[in-house]
Amino acid sequence: MIINNKEIVFRPDTPIPYFQVTDDYRIRFGYEKLTTSLIRKVLSLVLQDRTMHLCVCYRTIEDRHSRDNRPKLGKYFNITNWKEDIMIDNEDTSIKYQMVNVKNILIESIIKYAIEMIIHEKPEAFIHFYDDTVDIYITNDVIDIVSTDKQLIEILKNDYEKVYDRYWVGKEFE
Repeated sequence: MIINNKEIVFRPDTPIPYFQVTDDYRIRFGYEKLTTSLIRKVLSLVLQDRTMHLCVCYRTIEDRHSRDNRPKLGKYFNITNWKEDIMIDNEDTSIKYQMVNVKNILIESIIKYAIEMIIHEKPEAFIHFYDDTVDIYITNDVIDIVSTDKQLIEILKNDYEKVYDRYWVGKEFE
């Protein structure tokens, strides 16, 4: 995804997409205000008529030591179309990340995953859902939505004015 002539990347060694863009292209929802129905409403609005994919850091390899980050994705998603890539850390070449990309994730599965992570406080994974215009990062603390469509972000900010997280509004991550 490209926003303001800048490629937005999802890597364990870079800031998450939310911190790579300005306020016009992002919105964050914190766990303290999220309910099952709010998660369902927000994600249904953002994901309608989209074909989404997921990317997850499956394993971290440092020298000869490996640390699995197995998030048990098969519990939430039907994984049949996946691809593995190895990324080398930008700062420390002895660290590698095994990334798994899965295409064509069902929208209802993404919603169920988000509810499990946030409401039921399941252990998080370094995972995001994306297409050409939207990136959604879900942990047990937040749902971050980044989009090339400023109007979508504006609609979300207007519709959910009282619940979206404003802590980082007007601030940059360093």
